[in-house]
Amino acid sequence: MKTFYSRPGCSLCDKAEILLQEAGIPYEKIDISNHPELEAEFGWEIPVLLDGDQVLLKGIFVQDDVKELRE
Repeated sequence: MKTFYSRPGCSLCDKAEILLQEAGIPYEKIDISNHPELEAEFGWEIPVLLDGDQVLLKGIFVQDDVKELRE
Protein backbone atom coordinates (compact mmCIF):
# COMPACT_ATOMS: atom_id res chain seq x y z
CA MET A 1 0.00 0.00 0.00
CA LYS A 2 1.25 3.44 -0.92
CA THR A 3 1.14 6.47 1.38
CA PHE A 4 -0.22 9.80 0.15
CA TYR A 5 0.80 12.85 2.18
CA SER A 6 -1.39 15.92 1.82
CA ARG A 7 -3.05 18.69 3.80
CA PRO A 8 -6.49 20.30 3.70
CA GLY A 9 -6.84 23.27 1.37
CA CYS A 10 -4.03 22.11 -0.92
CA SER A 11 -5.26 22.32 -4.52
CA LEU A 12 -2.29 20.31 -5.81
CA CYS A 13 -3.18 17.59 -3.30
CA ASP A 14 -6.79 17.55 -4.45
CA LYS A 15 -5.77 17.20 -8.10
CA ALA A 16 -3.20 14.52 -7.28
CA GLU A 17 -5.77 12.52 -5.32
CA ILE A 18 -8.18 12.59 -8.25
CA LEU A 19 -5.44 11.25 -10.55
CA LEU A 20 -4.63 8.45 -8.08
CA GLN A 21 -8.29 7.49 -7.79
CA GLU A 22 -8.83 7.56 -11.56
CA ALA A 23 -5.80 5.33 -12.03
CA GLY A 24 -7.09 2.90 -9.39
CA ILE A 25 -3.98 3.19 -7.24
CA PRO A 26 -4.65 2.19 -3.61
CA TYR A 27 -3.17 4.47 -0.96
CA GLU A 28 -3.44 5.54 2.64
CA LYS A 29 -4.01 9.29 2.93
CA ILE A 30 -2.23 11.12 5.75
CA ASP A 31 -2.85 14.76 6.63
CA ILE A 32 0.62 16.07 7.46
CA SER A 33 -0.78 19.12 9.25
CA ASN A 34 -1.49 16.80 12.20
CA HIS A 35 2.10 15.50 12.28
CA PRO A 36 4.82 18.13 12.95
CA GLU A 37 7.61 15.73 11.94
CA LEU A 38 5.98 15.06 8.56
CA GLU A 39 5.21 18.75 8.08
CA ALA A 40 8.90 19.52 8.67
CA GLU A 41 10.04 16.82 6.23
CA PHE A 42 7.47 17.20 3.42
CA GLY A 43 5.73 20.54 4.02
CA TRP A 44 7.08 22.28 0.92
CA GLU A 45 6.87 19.19 -1.31
CA ILE A 46 3.28 17.99 -0.86
CA PRO A 47 1.53 16.22 -2.30
CA VAL A 48 3.90 13.29 -1.87
CA LEU A 49 3.30 9.64 -2.74
CA LEU A 50 5.54 7.03 -1.14
CA ASP A 51 5.95 3.29 -1.42
CA GLY A 52 7.58 2.41 1.89
CA ASP A 53 10.42 4.91 2.22
CA GLN A 54 10.72 5.50 -1.54
CA VAL A 55 9.27 8.75 -2.87
CA LEU A 56 7.38 7.94 -6.07
CA LEU A 57 5.90 11.36 -6.85
CA LYS A 58 5.90 14.79 -5.26
CA GLY A 59 4.70 18.27 -6.06
CA ILE A 60 2.72 18.41 -9.29
CA PHE A 61 1.43 14.96 -10.24
CA VAL A 62 1.12 14.37 -13.99
CA GLN A 63 -1.38 11.86 -15.36
CA ASP A 64 1.26 9.95 -17.36
CA ASP A 65 3.46 9.54 -14.27
CA VAL A 66 0.53 8.30 -12.20
CA LYS A 67 -0.48 5.81 -14.90
CA GLU A 68 3.06 4.39 -14.96
CA LEU A 69 2.65 3.41 -11.30
CA ARG A 70 -0.03 0.90 -12.30
CA GLU A 71 2.29 -0.96 -14.65
